Order: sequence, then C-alpha cells, then structure tokens
Amino acid sequence: MKDKYKALLAVLLAALVGGGVVPMIKLGLRTIPPITFTFLRFFISTLVILPLFLREKPKFKAIIEIAKPVILATVNIFLFYYALGFTSANVVQITYTTIPIIVVFLSYFILKEKVNANKFFGVILGFVGAMILFLFNSVKGYSMTSNAIGITLTFSGGVIYSLYLIYSKRLQKKYSPISITAVFSFVTMVVSFLLSFTEVDSISSIFNQNSLSMIWLLLYISVLGTTGYYILTQYAIKHGSPTISSSTLFIQPVFTLIWAGFLLGEKVTPSFYISAILIILGAWLVTKES
Repeated sequence: MKDKYKALLAVLLAALVGGGVVPMIKLGLRTIPPITFTFLRFFISTLVILPLFLREKPKFKAIIEIAKPVILATVNIFLFYYALGFTSANVVQITYTTIPIIVVFLSYFILKEKVNANKFFGVILGFVGAMILFLFNSVKGYSMTSNAIGITLTFSGGVIYSLYLIYSKRLQKKYSPISITAVFSFVTMVVSFLLSFTEVDSISSIFNQNSLSMIWLLLYISVLGTTGYYILTQYAIKHGSPTISSSTLFIQPVFTLIWAGFLLGEKVTPSFYISAILIILGAWLVTKES
C-alpha cells in the first residue's frame, strides 16, 4: 500500500476511535477530578504500550530526546481538560479542527512548506468559522463568556499540539511511532501524578462513586482513545505529513456530534453548524494538496 493511502487509513481510523473521546472525558470529569483523571488515563495507556516499547530496546538518551518535544502534547492535554469545564464537548472538538490551519502557518516557518492558494483560502474560511464559534452562543446551556474561555484554552492547546505534530516529523527520522507515543504517555502520567496531590481531598471519594460503566469508559479512553489514537496519528505523520495527520481533526466532529448528543444530551444552535462547515471546509482546503 502506498504511503499516502497508509496515512489516510490511519487518519480515518483515528477519527473513528477519537470521535467519542471528548464527550466521554467530559462525562468522566463529573466524577473524577481532571488531574486525577489524566493520571488514570495515562497510567493505563502506559501499561498497554509498555511491552511494545520495551521490544524496541530503548536507550535512556533516546527517551530524554523524545521527551523534550513530547512535553508540548502533555501541556495540551491539561489545557484540554480545563477547557471542558467551561464549554461543551462539541465546541472543544470544533475548535481543535483549526489545528490543520495552525499547522500550515507553523510548517511554513519551521519545515519550510509552501503555502498555495488553496491553503490561503482555507485559512481565511477557518478564521471566519472560528470567529463565529467564538462570538456566538453555539451550544445551548453555555454562555458566550464561558464559551470564550473554553475556546481560548482549547485554541492555546491547539497551537502547542501543532508544534508537537511538527517536531514529531523530525523525531521520526530516528524513532518509531511506538516510541514517541510511549514516551508521551509516560511523561503525561508522571506529570499528572505529581500534580494530582492538589486533588488529594477529592480522590478518596472516587472509589465509592465509580460504577462499572465508568471503569469501561476509562478503559476505552485509555486504550483506544489514547494509546490507539496517538499511535495512529504518528503513523499518519510517518507515512504522510503533520498536516495530513492533523486532518483527523476535521473528520472527528461528525462522530463527536453523535456521541455528545447521546451521552451528554448536547444541543447545538445554527451558528455551530455554520462555524463547523467553514472550519472543516477550511481545514480540508489546507490539507488538500499535501
């Protein structure tokens, strides 16, 4: 199979797996504090990927080299969790759809990728869509102010995650997608463990509240939505580019919309659909000729 088709297959599978993650996390945060939830998620993810990582016989020097850019993805995770406290799962997912547009800008300066007319027009459409999402009440039950805070946190995380995608391309000249994903899981697990002591008062009540459905939800998020998802995005970078990998994010909203309605009962307004169409169309244009 040609590299381009391998990358596209990885993108489609990642979108399918990741579509339900945002509403599931928002549901999980009703019971488990955000930093503790992050630790549990990446602890399980690390356990799952560790055997695959050890088969590659990693060296300590390699782990340190990978960890430096990977910390960017870790920061994005924490911004993402806090953003969910202010706005809806659908708004967060659509905001992340601007990442291919951000990647175009950053790739131009860092990787020297060219910006053609399609990409330029796509950036304009994406910007207009983002402004509609930012300025109007796009999901029922959330105020303009709370949406604005949530979008600002998500967008900031998106810029940081875009840098992670770009630097991952450089890392893959020496390291496999398994190695990069494993170090990311481990670093995020360690950071969240150290920070989780700030939530020690609320941790004791978690075990009394958790149901079997919450355990299955956490397993899905950790195994498929974290380990599986990030390995697939790394394979998309390996066989394509950071821009192609980021295109996962304009397919995911379709699945997120369904899951958020089913799990959270979220109802969107017409402005949400308008912004989503513009952002997704813009993101598609910037990745069209990659």
